[in-house]
Amino acid sequence: MTVTKWCEFANSLGGKMDKIRKHERLLLAVALLFIGGVAWLMTTSNTFAGRQKSSATFSTSLRKVINQGGWEIPGRSSFQTVSSTRQKEIDEVSTTIIVYTSRTETFVRLDGYSLSDNNVLIINSGQCLVKDLLAYQYEGRVFAWEARLVPVTDIEKEKGSATYPGATYNLFFVDHDGDGNFETRLGSLGLKEVPLWVKELKK
Repeated sequence: MTVTKWCEFANSLGGKMDKIRKHERLLLAVALLFIGGVAWLMTTSNTFAGRQKSSATFSTSLRKVINQGGWEIPGRSSFQTVSSTRQKEIDEVSTTIIVYTSRTETFVRLDGYSLSDNNVLIINSGQCLVKDLLAYQYEGRVFAWEARLVPVTDIEKEKGSATYPGATYNLFFVDHDGDGNFETRLGSLGLKEVPLWVKELKK
């Protein structure tokens, strides 16, 4: 609201306002404008209160996070060497799991997602060492990737430690519609089911 509008509001307050000189009305209007601005800022901050970003070490607790554009698979370009292959029954589908390793240490920066006690989304961005990369496939088509990650600090990365003390996180990236984009990221609880399009291939 402009200063003029606040002046009009001040003039409408009643007979007592007639006794206030012109410059006093202007000061009052400016004060009211300031109060209105503070109220607007408080409203705006409440609008964005549902999201906070932290630069702390990577951590994540949300079971499922969807990125419609598809997630980038951590270390996919570096992990080219197949170390092992095995079969596993997942959701009544015989799945081939291919484990890839890398000859060099591969670090990536990831966002972890969690909720506070009052349901505020907290984003923790941090560096991770990619330990292994697993491809889950059926009839030669990959429907999910699993990245085994260890959060690291800048100091640990600079030292080039042979081992890193952080806990290991397993993140799964699932292609739910068979288009080659892995839009669903799952937490460490594991891959419990396969997408519907994979089950259709089984028929």
